[in-house]
Amino acid sequence: MDRAQNLAIGLRQLAVMMAAGIPVHRGVAFLAEQKDALRESWRRVAHGVASGKMLSRCLADEKGVFPPVLANLVAAGECTGRLHRVLASAADYFERDLWLRRRMLGAFAYPIAILVVMAAIVSLLLFYVFPMELAIYRSLKVELPSATRLLLFLLGLVFHPLVWLLVGLVGLVVWRLWSHPGVVERRDALLLELPLVGNLLTRAATVRMLDVLDMLFETGHGIDSIRLVAPLAENVILERRCLHFQRLLVDGQDLRQALDEADLFDLTVRQVLEVGLSCGFSGLVGSLARSYREDLDRALLSFTALLEPIILAITGLAVGFVVIATSLPMLHLLQAF
Repeated sequence: MDRAQNLAIGLRQLAVMMAAGIPVHRGVAFLAEQKDALRESWRRVAHGVASGKMLSRCLADEKGVFPPVLANLVAAGECTGRLHRVLASAADYFERDLWLRRRMLGAFAYPIAILVVMAAIVSLLLFYVFPMELAIYRSLKVELPSATRLLLFLLGLVFHPLVWLLVGLVGLVVWRLWSHPGVVERRDALLLELPLVGNLLTRAATVRMLDVLDMLFETGHGIDSIRLVAPLAENVILERRCLHFQRLLVDGQDLRQALDEADLFDLTVRQVLEVGLSCGFSGLVGSLARSYREDLDRALLSFTALLEPIILAITGLAVGFVVIATSLPMLHLLQAF
């Protein structure tokens, strides 16, 4: 069980206990007794609450463990007296987010499995079957065709120490620069521009942000709380758009104009938010988030259906080339007899 699932379960348990009248410090102390990945963090939170601190402050102090938006939601629940409802809503969100992440990973699971099987078959042919055949061909002095010579050349590159040294150096450079702000910005921009993948990532970020925005609206926050959900985009470019949108609002710009100028969300979301400004955001944004979650699920199914034949074609070409390259000398040898 991963940390996100532990967090969702813990928040759900805490919400149930508080709804039953159990004080918050006893509820958190109960969570601290659970044997999961968050036990030590809950223990520190329980100690802080027992010493008189607010739950939201204790959660905020656990940096890198609990998402910052959770502390803001809890703080709003503490101020409005609806903490158990906020905790239940937060548990729902983290469960949905966990499902979304697993669904995104599942879209790539089948193609990756095909590539792994292909790699296993090719490795068996190249490193077990082909060396035995090659020894026979050389003993009989069979002239190797072009495809077989190309395969031998590629195998020579694979085992050449300079190639491995170059790969290691490139991997080291990529690893060192992967977290550099400039590299992260270019990487995230490239991901958003990728066909199909960029659309999926944007939709997933939209679903997460709308989900939390709906909870924030329920607890009395306004549209300016967009800064709290910006990190949920998990993309520097989208996060920057959120913060730019908030700055435009602070400067007094109209909501729709600020959304258009910041290029935040698609046209449907912009229109819904514009309507919500006049009739209320509560419930409206949540319905929109559910609709987008269903659209994302359909998009993931379409993406998988499109990706499968492409992966199968690549697999077929790779395996076919290896089979032909290893079998052609044998065919020439049989023709010679």
